[in-house]
Amino acid sequence: MIGLGAVWEGVARGALNAAVRHATGSVRKDRNESLADYQAIRQELGAAKVLVKTLRPWRNELASRLDELWRAGMGGGDQGETLATIRMRLRRWGRTEGRA
Repeated sequence: MIGLGAVWEGVARGALNAAVRHATGSVRKDRNESLADYQAIRQELGAAKVLVKTLRPWRNELASRLDELWRAGMGGGDQGETLATIRMRLRRWGRTEGRA
């Protein structure tokens, strides 16, 4: 799950970089302005950048929490039971930390 999230984070970063390159490299010939000169485009690219940049810390925090739960004694036994216990504790953690 976390590995797949890392892959999609990389895809999102690549897409954002491609969009920024396109916006800064495309110049309107009649006005001699790039697409990045338009406030609406800059604003959308900025919002996308914020979303992409927040993925890594969130993923790392989730991985850390899962590692803590695993070390707390949920590493043995049935895998399905372990995953259910981890999900339950993460939901509880989310409610107590102001998340979820």
